[in-house]
Amino acid sequence: MRVQLWLTRIHSDLQSLPTARRRRFARTRKLQRRQWSKPLPSPPHNASIPANPSQKWGQAHSRVSPVPAPATHPPSQLTTTQAHFAILKTLLASGTLAIAHSPSTQTLTVHVDRTKILTHGKPALGQMLLRLHIYRCTADVAACREYYEGLTKVEEEDLRWRETVLARKPPPLVFVQANTFLDEEGDVRLKEYEESVEGVVQSWAERGL
Repeated sequence: MRVQLWLTRIHSDLQSLPTARRRRFARTRKLQRRQWSKPLPSPPHNASIPANPSQKWGQAHSRVSPVPAPATHPPSQLTTTQAHFAILKTLLASGTLAIAHSPSTQTLTVHVDRTKILTHGKPALGQMLLRLHIYRCTADVAACREYYEGLTKVEEEDLRWRETVLARKPPPLVFVQANTFLDEEGDVRLKEYEESVEGVVQSWAERGL
């Protein structure tokens, strides 16, 4: 009954459209059905290229670091973002970004040339996305893998940057919710707590739930 009512509403909505728009809608639906009925293209014969275990990212947007996991680093620190890394490499190659690294002082500074964002950075990212989109539409797995793995390859300098960032990584943020109370005069008073585990416990304890 619900399906029939839904189809009736769609039919009434289509009838309320002008004739030209109804014809365009019908042609579009016909082309979509024809496109959906086509079989998916088969991948190339050389699509099953074995990946290097030391450089394997896993999923498209999540990569586990290829270096061995030190005992002092939790697994959360060994996971980075492949897509962000590809964007970083592209912007560095275009000259939009520049990284100043000093291993002796354990400092790493990212310099952004704002004058090149629209003239160099944006076209470089557009070409990267366009190239990946073409590979995806043409199912050219081998060429896409060669391009993307080269773009996201971790060099020795990248690992040194990573060590510096992890060495100076700030402690994780702790979300502590404040509470509101009514004072003796009936006014609302906001009480905030320390951003620590003790502050979280105290915030929950003083809510009186």
